[in-house]
Amino acid sequence: TLTELDRKAGWKTIPGWDIGSLHHALELIERKGVIEVDRQMNPWIIRPRAVVDEIWSRIYDDLI
Repeated sequence: TLTELDRKAGWKTIPGWDIGSLHHALELIERKGVIEVDRQMNPWIIRPRAVVDEIWSRIYDDLI
């Protein structure tokens, strides 16, 4: 879940994102096909949609 991701990895807390920034980041990652976000559940459930080895090689493509 979104709560677990922040608790275990500091995904929202470390960069100091507000909830809007977090939602925007999740939307962008979801559009790339990396994850699927179940917004019907509370807290939101995040499911992987790709294999880590496939994504890792192109994770920074948008920054170049």
